[in-house]
Amino acid sequence: MFQLHHIIPAPLQDTPLGGSDIWATERRFARGQRYFVAAPSGKGKSTFLHILYGLRDDYTGTALYNDTDLRGQSAAAKAADRQTRVSLVFQDLRLFLHLTAIENILIKNELTQHFSLLEIEEMAARLGLTPYLAQTCETLSYGQR
Repeated sequence: MFQLHHIIPAPLQDTPLGGSDIWATERRFARGQRYFVAAPSGKGKSTFLHILYGLRDDYTGTALYNDTDLRGQSAAAKAADRQTRVSLVFQDLRLFLHLTAIENILIKNELTQHFSLLEIEEMAARLGLTPYLAQTCETLSYGQR
């Protein structure tokens, strides 16, 4: 369970926090539940995810996961969590442009061995993406990536 206790990110400390009911409040996010976070641009949606993912610690208040302060986690603990409990899709995709689409997918899959190559290819086929798997990412449009 994620818990936020009066979090205010440094970039938002001098701005009105309206538009999102996450900041400067007490919030609990239960395991297995889905949450929709909506707010106008610039109100901290990406910052919120970066805090939960452990990429940012420039905030006041406390962010906990299973009663453990995220700010105090070691790099190894954060890496282990990212392999097993939390994942983030970056807005800029973070792909290796010189590698093919399938090579990029397999890099992530190496961390968890979650899917076989056949399963990955079947998922790509269901989405109509098979023709793009062998192309380098630099040759794909943003939507194809």
